Amino acid sequence: MGHNRVGTLPRTRRWNEVVGLLRTSPQEAARVGAAVVEAADNRFRRLAEDPSLGYTFWLLTRVTWAARGQDFIRELNRLGISVSANSSAIDLISAVGDRVGREVAGYPWTGHFGDFAALALRSALSATVARQGPSLFESAAQDAQRAFRTYSTEARFGELARLFLGNFMSRALRSFVDRELVNQVAPTSRLRSAADGAEFLAALDTHTHEAALIVERFAGQWYSKNNWETRGDIDRDQAQRFITQGLRKLRSELRRGASPS
Repeated sequence: MGHNRVGTLPRTRRWNEVVGLLRTSPQEAARVGAAVVEAADNRFRRLAEDPSLGYTFWLLTRVTWAARGQDFIRELNRLGISVSANSSAIDLISAVGDRVGREVAGYPWTGHFGDFAALALRSALSATVARQGPSLFESAAQDAQRAFRTYSTEARFGELARLFLGNFMSRALRSFVDRELVNQVAPTSRLRSAADGAEFLAALDTHTHEAALIVERFAGQWYSKNNWETRGDIDRDQAQRFITQGLRKLRSELRRGASPS
């Protein structure tokens, strides 16, 4: 459901709590999400220093800022993104994803989290283009540049970063939950069918994306401040530090799902 099942969850106290919630309270997606974040705390802490995630976010800052310039295509090529003036927006997004894929391949120890980062970037960029009109998917790079330039302001980049981190965290949470969810779908269970399981995952996705609102304003202010200080040349170390802070904020917000309202 959502991702391939890989292994089983560890049988520690925290992971047993996750299993228990899936068995007894799958309708409480926020509590399940909070329990997963708590149980996988060490892994999420390591993600804050994961170069594949840091690179992917850095590239997001570079593509949006490049859209402000006079030579968008040349700047993308300089970043290793192979596009031309005849490339459509969908070609551009695909090329960005390919560039991330090549980079992530150099960090095999990150495992599927690197793939999640690449998929989250594609999703975030697709969402920005889709909002400008479906015809952009078949238009020239110049039109795509105008669409991406829209997200190079403080407020709109914050929205883009929220989409990226929300999508990434949603995939990460699913990767843990999927290991156990298949075991909980049964006629006598709270999750009686695959449709019930899919409904739970959709609720978990929704909750995660809503929690990601916590990073939106922070990301926008960070982007504006660092581009001003570097004259539009944010480096990878700065992007990695943002990921450390942004993930910390998002994990804290997700943990609140376990707290009484």
